[in-house]
Amino acid sequence: MDKRLRIALLAVFSLIFVVSAVMLIYEGIEYKKNEEVYNHAQEVAGLPNMDNLGGTIKPIGTGDSPSATEDPLSPDGTGGSASAPGTGDESVTTPVTLPEYDGPDPYMEVLSGLDLAALKKQNSDVIGWIYITDSKVNYPIVYYTDNDYYLYRNYLKQDNKGGSIFLETNCSPAFSDFNTVIYGHRMKNRSMFGSLVYYKGIQYWSEHPNVYIVTESGVRKYVIFAAYEVPTDGTTYRLAFADDNEKQSFINYASKRSVIKTGLKPTVADDIITLSTCSASGYETRWVVQAYSVDYMPRQ
Repeated sequence: MDKRLRIALLAVFSLIFVVSAVMLIYEGIEYKKNEEVYNHAQEVAGLPNMDNLGGTIKPIGTGDSPSATEDPLSPDGTGGSASAPGTGDESVTTPVTLPEYDGPDPYMEVLSGLDLAALKKQNSDVIGWIYITDSKVNYPIVYYTDNDYYLYRNYLKQDNKGGSIFLETNCSPAFSDFNTVIYGHRMKNRSMFGSLVYYKGIQYWSEHPNVYIVTESGVRKYVIFAAYEVPTDGTTYRLAFADDNEKQSFINYASKRSVIKTGLKPTVADDIITLSTCSASGYETRWVVQAYSVDYMPRQ
């Protein structure tokens, strides 16, 4: 090989290495900033330690506990592998028993005391809080008239790659719609909605079946019934329904596409939330986790 060509190639590879290193450092700084911002949000909201609240929980019966396997929705969005709990396309082998407590749901009780007013003083766009048991999903929810606004801004409106957890602009901030869509990035460190990819496995679902939404009026508890990949313009993102038949078709669509067979299915009288994040298949599809309302606790 010509010496000048070798030197040129070396220079190119060195440049690529330097650029990649700079990008990784920048990404790490962005992650750290966002983590600090949202840890501070928990302090402002007065959120206590939630780790020891599940002591009275009765686990869901799921038959065999699957081992870790490859995650088809890799953290970098390229479709590579990553360690993820549970396996896909699994069926519940014993009848499902939802978590029960020896009294009121302790998560709802604790979350009912969350100080949303303090967060709204920082940013009036804050409309609620989302929490999934024992996961990184533990963030304020913001709402704005433009879906792009919080895509790369945190809840304090500061520029950041991690963005915010935000409500679809055409949905009601009161979470009163039949289908309420909530967006969040799938970050490499599993922050924001990054851990939603684990719902390909029935075992992970069995350990994290509930989603809690806190608003100024009260705490809503939802149970997850479906998880799957869907086109960005697919039925999943439908918001308007003419009658119960259309609602039932929506439910049937979600249940049929789900890669986990939970044995659960909402009715047309239930409110549904659709948690939406990126998939490993490019910009044309999204990974969604859907849950329906099962309980409500008014705020004191």
